[in-house]
Amino acid sequence: TVEQSDQFSANAIFYLPSCNGLSDGSIKINLTGGVGPLSYYWLNGTGTADSLYSLAAGIYSLAVFDSLFCSDTISLTLNEPEQIAFTFANYDNPLLCRGEETTIDIAISGGTGPFNVLWNDGNTDLQRAISAGIYSCQVSDVNGCSTPDNQIIISEPDHFSIQNEAF
Repeated sequence: TVEQSDQFSANAIFYLPSCNGLSDGSIKINLTGGVGPLSYYWLNGTGTADSLYSLAAGIYSLAVFDSLFCSDTISLTLNEPEQIAFTFANYDNPLLCRGEETTIDIAISGGTGPFNVLWNDGNTDLQRAISAGIYSCQVSDVNGCSTPDNQIIISEPDHFSIQNEAF
């Protein structure tokens, strides 16, 4: 009879980078399969035999060999959170009347919730009422990832006046 190895499995645990573009992720493996003892090594990345540290998102490869000289290369994909971003939404600009206010929303995408919002005037609401002026806002997530300040200028119509001119 021919003895066949069980398929190799990395049983990987992925720790994603905290923010998009950072290199603080890691991969830990618990290798199973084959006919023991197993030999293995990482083809890329730095760390210990069973873990890689300080990783950016990407594909990391593990070469595995068993006592029957069976071998395989296991590719493991480490993902990352989407880049945190936001837009201003649901507002009137210019305002319809002088001195009027408009509601404005912050529409957040990417990152890892919950989120913190900070306006240049100290307000922390996702939705608020604002009058004409220049406003900036920054959003950060639970991991400390943040957006650059986004700015919006809300304008209003000129003063309304009636001039009485006699002919």
